[in-house]
Amino acid sequence: MSFMKKNITALVTSASLLVGMETILDSIEIYMQENKREDVKIYRILKDDNFIVLHSEFKEDGVIKVGFDILSIKDKKITKSWKNITLKAPNNPSGHTQIDGVIEIDTKQDIQKNKKIVKDFINDILIQQKDNLDTYIDKNTYIQHNSDIKDGLEGLMEALQYMQKNHIKLKYSHNILLLGEGNFVLAVSQGELGAIDSNGKAPEVIFYDLFRLQNGKLVEHWDIITPFIQPLSFFEK
Repeated sequence: MSFMKKNITALVTSASLLVGMETILDSIEIYMQENKREDVKIYRILKDDNFIVLHSEFKEDGVIKVGFDILSIKDKKITKSWKNITLKAPNNPSGHTQIDGVIEIDTKQDIQKNKKIVKDFINDILIQQKDNLDTYIDKNTYIQHNSDIKDGLEGLMEALQYMQKNHIKLKYSHNILLLGEGNFVLAVSQGELGAIDSNGKAPEVIFYDLFRLQNGKLVEHWDIITPFIQPLSFFEK
């Protein structure tokens, strides 16, 4: 389904958002205006309980950017929000952008099962750094949207080997949040990425990783990585 809401174009929407769509869109439009975004193109909208995830491209101060927004919804109004934004980069070695790719939500998939797969992947591969990547990734169909990495298991392995050779640390310390719908899961995590200092540390960052799953495997990946500023709290204490 496509719709236009003044300066917001949504290319696809979750089936579960169809009820009350206009009210939610009004709130999203106000949110975009408050954040001074123009020419907004929303590629993916995921609904998970009282959270909505937006994956979009937009102009901010005349510069094209891409970003993830997590919106907490109550009574069809946005009560709190979190965002992770970066500049739009050139196509990656496989010709993909940070935002293109599959947009259709397969609501027949078990989201709890898919969340567990992503959680286990983060724990086994990105935190404990085990070497069983092929347990989680479909080596024949894995599509990569990271600006520096090419498709496939081979592309990911090449990137990891390059970082190791050049003393660049990539280490996830813990997962903060998993949100998703159907075949899509967004993972928000904290860790380190960058040049290793004399103490073996690298700059702390926040990882937003969006995965598409099929037949129990990760088949597509989008991400935005930004410096860690302060702890994220997604739930009321």
